[in-house]
Amino acid sequence: MINKYKISNILETFYQCVNLPIRAVSLAGQTLGKAGYSSYCDDLFMSNKAFEKTKTYFNTYNDNDFEKDISTLNCSYNISFAACYIFPLHHNEGVVCILGPYLNCPMEYKNLSYKPKHCIPHMFSLLETISKDLLIFPNEKNCFNVNKYNPHINKAINYISKHYSEPLTLNHIAKNLNINKYYFCSLFKNETGQTFSQYLNIIRVEKSKKLLLNNRNFSILDVAVAVGFNSQSYYTTVFKKLNNKTPLELRNSHTTHT
Repeated sequence: MINKYKISNILETFYQCVNLPIRAVSLAGQTLGKAGYSSYCDDLFMSNKAFEKTKTYFNTYNDNDFEKDISTLNCSYNISFAACYIFPLHHNEGVVCILGPYLNCPMEYKNLSYKPKHCIPHMFSLLETISKDLLIFPNEKNCFNVNKYNPHINKAINYISKHYSEPLTLNHIAKNLNINKYYFCSLFKNETGQTFSQYLNIIRVEKSKKLLLNNRNFSILDVAVAVGFNSQSYYTTVFKKLNNKTPLELRNSHTTHT
């Protein structure tokens, strides 16, 4: 059975990543969810018969071709829609996702976004990744379970824990996981409640405390560099924000009490 709630989550996550209106429609013509749609977008969708033309296009394909092709509908005023069968069901029972309306050439018109043709397959690839994550790996959170997150986030957290002292970036992590960085950014924040940078700083600061207290021959700069910060002043600022005291104050207070 098609789960409208999950489909709505998929569409909303996709829209947050790419800011492009999207609609999911069953092959019976029922709208199962949409995100980013204004009344103007709805009017364009209906007046251009986007679903009817998409269904006619896909009905010419057999099961082996159906999931692999993208239908592009070009309308007046350089407006386009693009559609792809995305969900892993037999096509007679499945769902078509229709992107748009969007502009197919660089211009300004009715607050619509410009999306070049070569970007569309990548967007559907992102949509497929999101749909698999939310349909196949539903988010089951348990505050005592180390594997409480989406598999991509678990991998990212494990990678960070091993490489926190290296110059990690959002691009580096996304490439390592082989997923879109904007999707990863959105997913990480939704799953952990923190941005990637915030999480990385927390890990680095916590790791630095052991060095501060157990390696007193290390200067504050030595400690900062050892855990991945490239600036003592930034390290001190982040440390104080998280602990209400500077690294030196923590070291000195521990000395006083011991």
